[in-house]
Amino acid sequence: MLSPRLSVTLLLLLASGPLPVHGFVPPRSCHDFGQLASFWISSSDLVVRRSTTLEEDPLADVRTSYIEVSRQYRRTRYTHDDWLKHRSPDRFLSNLAQISTSGIYRGISKEVATVTSIATLVWAWNLFLGEGWTDLSGIHHDPVAQLPLLKLPLTPYTLASPSLGLLLVF
Repeated sequence: MLSPRLSVTLLLLLASGPLPVHGFVPPRSCHDFGQLASFWISSSDLVVRRSTTLEEDPLADVRTSYIEVSRQYRRTRYTHDDWLKHRSPDRFLSNLAQISTSGIYRGISKEVATVTSIATLVWAWNLFLGEGWTDLSGIHHDPVAQLPLLKLPLTPYTLASPSLGLLLVF
């Protein structure tokens, strides 16, 4: 038996009729091609308004990023010549030379820099302030200050590794 409060809530929900669902669909008014199709809420006055210029648009950085701008130049077909170039024995050196100009690298450079910075910070903290270090001649040097070691939890990496593996494969 349902509680009276739950029964009334369910009855009101069912009586309200079918609710419109707009998941993965842009709002109807976004089809105006003369203006930018972005809506945003001003936190100071809580009024929903439409952006008409890039200066007002809170997503202007995203809209003008390399990833979004380069979409118009992507090819839709992979030709035989593209396949021959892909299978070339020199592709490894060519790919290494083009890492810094890669569109994928440009798109994820902030994330890579963040993860690298955090890992470098943890490494340097533990090396100079935690345990000390051993040089190439085998002499152990004491840390500058004896502070607790920093550790990163393994759970996020453990949970994300199957998904990342599938993402890399497919």
